[in-house]
Amino acid sequence: MKIRDNLRLEKVQESIITNENDLVLKSNFDKGDELLANLGIFKKIYKKTYPSILEVKNGGFIALEYGGKALFDQNYKIVHSQESGGYDLSLGKDIRSILEDFELRKSKQYPDVIFDLTSAGSALYSFWLLEALPKIYYFKKKYPELEKSTLLVNAISSFVRESLEMLGLNSVSIIQKNNTNHIFRSNLIVTLQNARSERYTQKWAIEYLRKSFLETKNSSPRKRIFICRQSAKSRRVVNWRECIEVLDRYGFISIDPASLNLKESISLISSAKIIMGVHGAGLANIIFCPPTATIIELFGAHYTTQYRILAQQLGLQYFALPCVNNDGLFINELFNKFSLTDRNKMDIVVSIPMLKESIERAENF
Repeated sequence: MKIRDNLRLEKVQESIITNENDLVLKSNFDKGDELLANLGIFKKIYKKTYPSILEVKNGGFIALEYGGKALFDQNYKIVHSQESGGYDLSLGKDIRSILEDFELRKSKQYPDVIFDLTSAGSALYSFWLLEALPKIYYFKKKYPELEKSTLLVNAISSFVRESLEMLGLNSVSIIQKNNTNHIFRSNLIVTLQNARSERYTQKWAIEYLRKSFLETKNSSPRKRIFICRQSAKSRRVVNWRECIEVLDRYGFISIDPASLNLKESISLISSAKIIMGVHGAGLANIIFCPPTATIIELFGAHYTTQYRILAQQLGLQYFALPCVNNDGLFINELFNKFSLTDRNKMDIVVSIPMLKESIERAENF
């Protein structure tokens, strides 16, 4: 559908989208889900999205504070945006009124087509994997010249480079938007709108990632894996020594995804029978696990539904294991007393009896 000469919006019309459904989370009616039910997660309806490709000719992309962005046409009118701070990024607004608020550090014209892979949080591994990379599926289908273009990402990291190489994009140019107040210009900038909403990863994205990264395995999954966060700055297990003794007894191996490359992580996860881990980016790798795997997610004062959604979309057995903070309080006792930022930083204390019970429960599936 042609909007005007310098702007084109094309909705994706494919069976993989029409086969998607709105999603409601299923409860196990156990202790963990009893606590989470108080947060209303089982009443919420996650709406499917309809991706659409937006082409902007002779326009630009500006990176704003707090992870925001705006695409504008040759007349400086905003045509696509991601909210940022107190800026008004309404469609059709003249971007120059925003540019007057701060010093523009850099403006550069690129000769190649720029494909926008940025989104809120995609400097982090889980968002890069589940939100940014699936966009390549549509870009590749429509633009065969993708390998010779420029990809705009939140930040250039080792997992960004490795994943692009595994997708055959070895020679692609990569630029990053992690510095604000920059304008990127090109004869053509392409972005994908509505790829994911509210951390609901749809089946088309899951299927694309599994087909792209998984190798065929014939052996039965046997590994029991604990995804560790002890090297992180938040949500660490306070009584880790007690936990590791139990995990060793049940035959678990502990891995820190931060110390592994992507191929190593995929190889381990794809051969796992049980995957256990504290809520965090490492659990995004369950997208590569066998269809018979069981997931146990440990959570304390902070919880989001994206890994539970992922498990449900994959048809996996999933359990949420509640833990307390250093003061012995569960999430329902902390939710309204502390900000999301503060709760996100809190370490957790794991109940050893509940840990054993969860493992034995998973063994029976």
